[in-house]
This record gives sequence, C-alpha cells and structure tokens, in this order.
Amino acid sequence: MPLAPSERAEVIIDFGKYPDGSQIVLNSSVFGTPMRLLRFDVVKSTSGHPKLPGKLVPIQRLKESQAKVHRDFQLNLDLAKGEMVINGKSFDPDRIDIRPKLGSTEVWTIFNGETPELPIPHVFHTHLVRFQILDRDGNPPAPFESGWKDSVTVMPGERVRIIMRFADFPGRFLYHCHLLGHADAGMMATMFVTP
Repeated sequence: MPLAPSERAEVIIDFGKYPDGSQIVLNSSVFGTPMRLLRFDVVKSTSGHPKLPGKLVPIQRLKESQAKVHRDFQLNLDLAKGEMVINGKSFDPDRIDIRPKLGSTEVWTIFNGETPELPIPHVFHTHLVRFQILDRDGNPPAPFESGWKDSVTVMPGERVRIIMRFADFPGRFLYHCHLLGHADAGMMATMFVTP
C-alpha cells in the first residue's frame, strides 16, 4: 500500500490466526530501501479475541452532480523562477487564491505538470476539508484510496480529480504540497471559505 507523507490508512489485522510467539513485522520501502517500522509480538490473550465486524462503517460517496464549482490546479517546478508553484504562482501569505462557499460541493482537478525529464511527485493536501478521489487519469481509485482523504499523491503527468464538501467552518485555510521542501519552495496557496 503506497503512502506518501501525511497520507494515512486504517488497517485491521486479525492476530487470532497466528500462534503465540509469532512476530509480525510491518516493513516500509523508501526508494527501494527496506525499513522495519514496527513489530507485533503475538501473545496469548487472557480476555479472548474481540470479534471483528462483518462490515465496517459505510462511506457515503459524494455525488459529482452536486458540485456546482470545478477548479483546476497545476503543480510544478518553475525552473525560471526556481520556485514550486500552484497554477504558476508561488505562495503569498497576503493573497487569497480561491473562495469556496460554506455548504458547497466542489470538484478539483489536480495535475502534476512535471515531465519525464523531471519526474517529481507531489502530495496535494487540503486543510479544513477532507475529500474523496473521483478518478486518476479517468480510472477509479484503488480500493485503499476509496475512503476519505486529505492528502493524495499525484505522479508526474498524472491528473487526479477529487470531490469535497465545505461543511464545517468559514475562514482562511491552506492547500499545498505536503512534501516539506516543495511547500517551503512556494507550492502552497490560500483559500477563504465564505459563509
């Protein structure tokens, strides 16, 4: 399951099928280098094993037909300026880039404008609002990406469409690339959710 910085996943593991004394290791691979992250030691339970639910909490899918606003965002390195930009602009804390309405549903298309010569992935992250992935280059999201998210990896040349509802709070919030060096280099913008 690929996860980038700030991406999260909920995983249920049934340790009941492993004998006492088993060690299950959660590994990660960063740029092909394996790393041990966590080890689970299976021990005899004194309280019994809780029964896993047959079905998890259902996810109510947002409907694209509810979206009245569609926005496009291109993420890329501007070589001439030496800045990481969203829609050609680097971060300006005094600028409001978009103004979603509280209660509205929007579809955003995030395009990673990097080229094969400069294959830089970006991790698009929204503050305040979580979203669902509609598709990646027209294909449905993978099962591990079909739930609620607030970060999504977008590979070079890839286009990811997301849908969100601004339901909770008005005010000023950020959206940006969650790779720290990219945000520091300007790949960040401000939205003001209006009541």
